[in-house]
Amino acid sequence: MTDERWAESEPRLVELLRDEILAAPGRHITFARFMERALTEPGLGYYATSQARPMREGDFLTAPELHPFFGRMVGRKLDEMWRRLGSPPRFVVREYGAGRGTLAAAITAGLAADGSGLARALEHQAIDLAVAPSSDPVVGCILANEFLDALPVHRVEGRDGDLREIIRRRKENHLRGHLLMIALVSGGGFLRRDQGAGQTQRLD
Repeated sequence: MTDERWAESEPRLVELLRDEILAAPGRHITFARFMERALTEPGLGYYATSQARPMREGDFLTAPELHPFFGRMVGRKLDEMWRRLGSPPRFVVREYGAGRGTLAAAITAGLAADGSGLARALEHQAIDLAVAPSSDPVVGCILANEFLDALPVHRVEGRDGDLREIIRRRKENHLRGHLLMIALVSGGGFLRRDQGAGQTQRLD
């Protein structure tokens, strides 16, 4: 791979993306699909290769890693929810993007320090890339701290009344973004109707 733009990229992941694009109808994939594989491809994606991403030794820092106080406050809110539900003997917290469990540990320690009865009823379920959540109904709460903003998104662009989706296409041995005309979707309602000629709006 001689192109300097790929110097810091994972070559095996780049090849997988290229292969998928070449095999796809029209030889393109959506930005959402590109983002999905770049972030979560087993053994190769950004979040699939290290649990240290949201830590002091990683690339960014999230609130649970900053101080246990955040987890203690979340725990108190969970305690309020538990009591509003009648203090059930089993209260499930399904945490998406749990990482190494820092938030769960802070919640548990905070509940114990507060003397909350939830500490005995709490059942924590960590949901990450390799763990599929159970479909069984439970009494409890879904917890997703800084998880939704890491999910794959479609990118669309509105210009002169038309709506186009941004796609990824292979061209001249590298991946480039292109615009593909699509039918007007519900997201089009977020585009300003009074934009002037030649103005562009983009939605993720």
